[in-house]
Amino acid sequence: MNLPLKKGLIEVIFFFQKFLYYFSKIMTFWILNKNEENRVIIGKETANLLNLYSKLFNCYSINTHESKYYNNSYSLPLSNFPAFVRYIILPIIYPIVLKKFSSIWYFSSGSFFLSNDGREWEFKIAKSNGLRIICFYMGADIRSLKLIREHSESIDLDHWSNYITDDSIIGHSDQRSKVFSSASNSHADIVFNCEKDQASYINQNHMVPLPVSRNNYLLNTGKWRDTSTIKILHSPSSPITKGTQIVMSAIKKLQMENYKFDFKFLSGVPQSKVLKELDEAHIALNEFYAYVPGLFGVEALEANCLLLTSASKKYEPSLFNGCDYAWVPTMYYQIYDHLKYYLDNIDQAKIQADKGTIWAKKFCSHEASIDYVNSIVKP
Repeated sequence: MNLPLKKGLIEVIFFFQKFLYYFSKIMTFWILNKNEENRVIIGKETANLLNLYSKLFNCYSINTHESKYYNNSYSLPLSNFPAFVRYIILPIIYPIVLKKFSSIWYFSSGSFFLSNDGREWEFKIAKSNGLRIICFYMGADIRSLKLIREHSESIDLDHWSNYITDDSIIGHSDQRSKVFSSASNSHADIVFNCEKDQASYINQNHMVPLPVSRNNYLLNTGKWRDTSTIKILHSPSSPITKGTQIVMSAIKKLQMENYKFDFKFLSGVPQSKVLKELDEAHIALNEFYAYVPGLFGVEALEANCLLLTSASKKYEPSLFNGCDYAWVPTMYYQIYDHLKYYLDNIDQAKIQADKGTIWAKKFCSHEASIDYVNSIVKP
């Protein structure tokens, strides 16, 4: 479907959804407003964060899209319905949401309406009804590839976006970022977003909270007691954009130099499989074109792995303090050198892994995430 036709179809659906909203608003006039601190979170499950946020921050959850990697339950699992059914249900329940909840937490690009305005109209309605708006952006939903390219050039580092040759993709992401940023800047009370890694036109960002499913953060002396065969794991959600090709090059070179280790590559597998492998791994190779560790990075720290990743507070100032000592900041051109060093000095790998687990517990545990978000949201 060409772009003008797609935009026209979205406008038609949006007009129909507005009609459903106003009709539902008339029919639900009898529902009394609640002044309690009730929160609803709506979005597409990403990295299990929609599920975690709803539980940790006591939100009524609406999941709009299914994820094959997670098997969670939600207050309203609309992912089980076809798209056209969701387009009908969501605007009908919006008037009820406006009366029953005091704030709407928008996860990623989740919304009650399908529109081209970045949720501008929807946000206006929520604000006119006295609700607070909290936005959590996850990446492609807000990132401008134009801005991230400019940022990577300014710090003289390569980035995966440099390998996108279709200018229309760059332009589309930039326009989308402008539209969603404008709506959030005008109406959102608080925005959680990574300032540089998810470069956008958002005026003010707070670092995205990074809790993970498990909440153990134990110094795993068991797997580190036996380092006769070092186990290395690389599990990218998107191999090309995470630098997998460079990881494989470094692994191959070390193998040709007769280094002995057990390397596993996982992609497109359930989260439970990844966690099982992390529990046995000594070293986790994360992404190498990003400035934040992502959820896999935090899961690796939680599992007491030595983490190599390009994330660094030097390039992403919104990261929590002390992060550069929690893992080994590793640019795409340093993977071989850093991995070789820790294979030669495995005792140092254990020391670094322990530092990472302690840091992650302090800043990413469920308890720390609750305190962090509440300190921003509650005032």
